Amino acid sequence: MATVIVSASMLAGAVCVVPVPDSWIQLSVSPSPIVLAGAAVAGRAVYVAGGLYSYNPPVSKGISFVAYFPSNDSWKILPSMPTPRQTLGVVAIQHKIYGIGGDVIGGISNKTEVYDPSSNLWTTMSPMPVATSGFAYSSVNSTIYVMGGVDSNGVTRAVWAFDTMSNSWSVKAPMPGDLPATGGANGAAVSISGKIYVAPSNAHGVATSLVYDIASDRWTDSWNGPAFTNPSGAALSMDFYALTAVENRVFMIGGLDADSQTGATKYNFAYDTVTGVWTRWTDMPTARYGLVAVTVDGIIYAIGGAGSCDPTHSREPRAASIQPNWRHCFMDNRTDGRGSRRHLYWIVVPLQKTPHEH
Repeated sequence: MATVIVSASMLAGAVCVVPVPDSWIQLSVSPSPIVLAGAAVAGRAVYVAGGLYSYNPPVSKGISFVAYFPSNDSWKILPSMPTPRQTLGVVAIQHKIYGIGGDVIGGISNKTEVYDPSSNLWTTMSPMPVATSGFAYSSVNSTIYVMGGVDSNGVTRAVWAFDTMSNSWSVKAPMPGDLPATGGANGAAVSISGKIYVAPSNAHGVATSLVYDIASDRWTDSWNGPAFTNPSGAALSMDFYALTAVENRVFMIGGLDADSQTGATKYNFAYDTVTGVWTRWTDMPTARYGLVAVTVDGIIYAIGGAGSCDPTHSREPRAASIQPNWRHCFMDNRTDGRGSRRHLYWIVVPLQKTPHEH
């Protein structure tokens, strides 16, 4: 099988992409930090909405609604989302961008808002039946699926479907089992061939991941998390990673390996939905969590995120033990490569690569 190779060069503001094997490339800086945001692709633009701007106190940054254009490696600031929030769902359907749920200052939002690029305006749609954040989400045709997460009563297994054509919500079969909140609030679900693959957060390893069959409204646990170990030899315990799909593969990128004491990670795993096999691909150049990942024309864009750091040295993005006060350096809001990862955006073209299993 042929190997696709990727490289990039800048000529008069344009990006020339030439095929290089399983590699990452740094791209341009975003207008604002992007952590615990949501992202979706409409046309050939990547839209990123919401996110956490700072910690102590946490601030949801509504002005963080931007578009990235891969064709010329450029960003554009767009009108603010009406409801500033983080850990929300962001989905593109028929060139419109939907922002759903999420955490707001002092609570959880049930808002559904949609941005229309043609009018450059946001509109409020039918709210979620139950205010929820930190859920997994995906879309198929004109319907958005919201799965699990956290509501005012704690962790929920509820599944809701939002029909964008009729502007209405309906309930679906709940997620099975006593599962933690899904996906680290970064849309840890992808749809492939009429099925939605959901990878729940798990403080003790990503071991049980679920598949939702849309046609039958049924759940199965037919895929398991990656059976890999961290450098210390312990099983992976992942959260706050990003998922995206390329053809029949689900890519799991970055995140926190909380139980291993390593904090933010560079990991890049792929699950083949046909063979049922996990493989490890080239790690990201930088460790980060709370990032988003999308696919445009077979190229994966890993955007934003934050690095863990030693609470006693909050200016340094070093790996450290997960301590009760580790969140003090969750976001540094810097652009020099320390704390916030807002300046680091990379791409990888994984198509046709024959990866080595680990």
